[in-house]
Parts: sequence; structure tokens; C-alpha cells
Amino acid sequence: MMIFDLKNVNAPSFVQPLKRQENKSMNRKKLIVVGSSGKGGTGKTTISVNLAILFKELGHSVVLCDFDTPYGDVASMLQVSDDRNLSTWLQLPPDLPSNIIDNLLIDTKQGLKVLPSIKTADEEKYVNNEMLAKKIIKNLMEYDVVIIDAAPKFDFLTEEAFMQATDVLMVSDPNLISLNNIYRGIKHVQNKKMDIRKFSLIVNKVHKKLGKNYELYRRMTSLDNIYEIPFESKIQDWQNVGILPATDKKGSKMTKFLTEIADDLYPTIQGSQKGWGIFKWKKA
Repeated sequence: MMIFDLKNVNAPSFVQPLKRQENKSMNRKKLIVVGSSGKGGTGKTTISVNLAILFKELGHSVVLCDFDTPYGDVASMLQVSDDRNLSTWLQLPPDLPSNIIDNLLIDTKQGLKVLPSIKTADEEKYVNNEMLAKKIIKNLMEYDVVIIDAAPKFDFLTEEAFMQATDVLMVSDPNLISLNNIYRGIKHVQNKKMDIRKFSLIVNKVHKKLGKNYELYRRMTSLDNIYEIPFESKIQDWQNVGILPATDKKGSKMTKFLTEIADDLYPTIQGSQKGWGIFKWKKA
């Protein structure tokens, strides 16, 4: 009987990844889309929520938008109402004054503005359209940082968010099937003529020693900009009782590594001291 071992896997050799474009401007608006490809349970929404909190704590105005239809979890994770959600925007004009935008969003105790996903699954056929995505993104860009928790599929909302994003974070676990799904997703966005230089890979829930599998991740996904986040054994227990690492467990591994990612995406004076960068790579 053959024993499955990562060392025995002949990972496909893909085209040379393009170098990611860098922009270190302190004044640039950020649209950060967090996505995955075809698999739940990678920690995509957990990363989206906690990144949003960390950006807020770094002094940015932040809105977190849930494009994961029909079953988005952002409102549940933050324990807020979803009475104002994506469907609320269907009949709105394309340009809205700031006070109206604020009133359309949900306030959280962490100081975030949130636009939840839909309340019922049958609303998806109405909200899943390119024009609604354009309208929402255009109006939310008055904030410093907009984070979109995208669906693990390529619907109209997700594709439009990817098109407009300044940064896309594709979340996987270390499983080879998950990494292969990321590659399939990257091939899809390339076929859509999107610029993969703004795409990064976050490998979440890494059990083994960090920093050992960069070339495997790179060959499996064709992405060049790669972060790892170590496995956090208590994350499920925390979520079940409403504990968020970014606010309640600042000493946790997840918080430390997400802080590094946040600072790398949008450098700030207070976050300029690197301490965890050995587990994040950019090809020279």
C-alpha cells in the first residue's frame, strides 16, 4: 500500500509568476479582497474580520463588506444585525452622500462599519450582479480601507471585486487539494485578463515548522507573494463564544501574523517595525 507523502508529490511546474507591484503610499485608498477557491473552512472570513479590526486599530477608517452569498458569516462573527445588507442597496442611486452611506452600514463595538451579506438565500439572484458590486464599491471607497470577504466561487460580485481590488488575498490551508483549487482560481482570473500581480497567497493553519514550503506553494499556485499563518488550536473555541483574536487575544499567533500582513499591505508609522517577516516571502 502506497503511503501518501508530500515529498512524493510531483507538483506541476507552472509559468514563472509575475512580480507583484508595490505601492507604499500612505495616502492610497485600499480595496482588499479576501477570497478562496472552491473550498470552505480555510479561515477566509476569520482573516477578513480580524484584518479589518487591525486596520482600524492602526488608525484607518475601515468598512468590511460581505460578498459571500448566500451564506456570509461576517455579521454572525461580529454579533451584529444584518437588517441593512447587500439587498438594501438594490434600489439606491449610484452616487450617495457620506451621511447616507454611514446610515446604510452597521456599526460594531470594534469601531468598524459593516455591510452584511443577504438575509435569505433566495435574495442571491437579485444581488449577484456586476452593477450592484460596482455601485457598492464606488460608494465605500470614501473609507481608507475597504475589505471584502468574497465568496469561494467566481460569481459576478466576486469577479467585480477582484477586478477593482488593490490587493487580493487568496486563502488556503496547506492541503494539496486546497492549493490546487487556488491554482485553478488563478487560471480563471488570468483568463478574465485580471492582473495576478495584485494576488497574494495566505496559507493558513500551518501545523509544521514555518518557512519550509515556499517553493511547493509557489509551484502549486503560481503565486509569488506568499504568507503563512500558523495553526491556532483554540480559534474555533474562541469563535463559539464571540472572542476575536485581534481584540481579545492580542498575544495569539494569528494576531501577530495578521498584524504583519496588515502592515505589509498598508504600511503605517506605528506598524513599521517588522518582527514576523521571516514567514512571508516575496521573490526578488
